[in-house]
Amino acid sequence: MSMLGSVVPREPAVADLSAADAERLFTAVLDGEVPLEEVGRRLIGLARKGETQEEILGCVRSMMKRVPRFDFGAPDAIDIGGTGGDGLGTFNISTTSAFVAAAGGLPVLKHGNRGFSSRCGSADMVEALGIALPKQPDFEQVRACLAQVGLAYLFTPAHHRFPDGLNALRKRLGIRTIFNLAGPLAHPARLNRQMVGVSDPDLLPVFCSVLAQTGRQQAWVFRGADGADEISISGPTVVHELRRGPSRAFSIVPEDFGIAPATVEAIRGGDGAHNAAICKAILAGAPGPKTDAVLICAASAFVFAGIACSFKEGVARAREAIGSGSAAKVLKGLQEASHDSRR
Repeated sequence: MSMLGSVVPREPAVADLSAADAERLFTAVLDGEVPLEEVGRRLIGLARKGETQEEILGCVRSMMKRVPRFDFGAPDAIDIGGTGGDGLGTFNISTTSAFVAAAGGLPVLKHGNRGFSSRCGSADMVEALGIALPKQPDFEQVRACLAQVGLAYLFTPAHHRFPDGLNALRKRLGIRTIFNLAGPLAHPARLNRQMVGVSDPDLLPVFCSVLAQTGRQQAWVFRGADGADEISISGPTVVHELRRGPSRAFSIVPEDFGIAPATVEAIRGGDGAHNAAICKAILAGAPGPKTDAVLICAASAFVFAGIACSFKEGVARAREAIGSGSAAKVLKGLQEASHDSRR
């Protein structure tokens, strides 16, 4: 009999799980104690029902207790990412923005994976850029990357060990599952500060609460009116801010950045190779809506981190990071560091 008893029924449950029950469930899943067919039914059932705050928290806790603690030497580092699943098919905006943010003086610990609910996850683009994806965690090299170029990439499978077949199952399901929601929150670096985009507006307060319960001191959780899990270039974005003291919600629009709105179609992406080419073009200074989307994201990170006083000032800082060649140098530095001889 499964150690979970009644926690894992033969059919997808409609009842909500407590955080403790969800933690037990996903601990057993990650330990390989639940048959994959049953895992698939459970993931589908949770997605159809709608994952609750307690269920997401339990999943995050089950993932995090398997990751060793390590001092990355950058307590002020941030991450910029999203849950995916918005269905818009945009290029990897936040990952491209990470190079710009790092070049602008903001240390970034970018955590990501291959695409499961989208054509191109951040890891697919990063690999196509010539950056090696580690098979095992290398904490010392992460620390070295941060010190040398201000950016390190933490590949999810190297830090969160999933049983054989689970990732293939998620790919076959082709839907956004609770792992897409828990993944960005279960950051291996246990960050103090994090920016997370969601495609479901109901997740805005949920993610703020889970981030607070998992140790974040500051966070922005945001969603574009177009459904994007990014700071939107096509219209308003609602942001829920977690900080010391009362949290707040506010709205921003592209015009706040001094940037004209653009359609979602103008920032479409493709597979890893296609998105890597877009990223290189942006870092080389190519103008257009795709670059504008990256400027908005990077500027938001600068304001979030307190190194820019306004979104327009943040855009100016981001433009300088690109125009000076510094952002392209971050990419080159990370390419070189990822192929360190120790690998």
